[in-house]
Amino acid sequence: MTNCFLNNPRPIFCPFVNLNCTQNQVVNPTLPGNFAYLVQVPGEVGAGENFDLGVQSFSGNNFIPNGMGGITLQAGSYEVTYSASATIPASGSVSIGLTLDGGVVAGSTVTSTQTAGDNVNLNRTVALTVPQAGTLYFTNTSATAVTFGFASLFIKPL
Repeated sequence: MTNCFLNNPRPIFCPFVNLNCTQNQVVNPTLPGNFAYLVQVPGEVGAGENFDLGVQSFSGNNFIPNGMGGITLQAGSYEVTYSASATIPASGSVSIGLTLDGGVVAGSTVTSTQTAGDNVNLNRTVALTVPQAGTLYFTNTSATAVTFGFASLFIKPL
């Protein structure tokens, strides 16, 4: 947030000018206290296999990365945003989703059907309620192996 004041360095955006003020006040944005951001480098992921996600950035005690591409979540509600870029395999279809303790999370699957060799970007944001601690994975839910260019997962408590 930037407040605008007369006779001081001008901010990038100033919706109003207050002629009675003599100082600037700049407040930098902050990230939420608890979040996890995981990414995967390019490569092939087999049908039904989990992405091998590595922790890119992490804060708080709601999350415990398990070192095998998954993250253990404490009981609670979370906003989970995930995305992947992929090359459509010969089958013509690619699909990604989330799994919690081995089961596909309802409503988390994203599918694209196109010409083999095309590049696609898939993404989704879901609200996830975890009744008891469980391990969350980002999974290739396609029927065949797929080459992914990038995959990421961002989690924050609600």
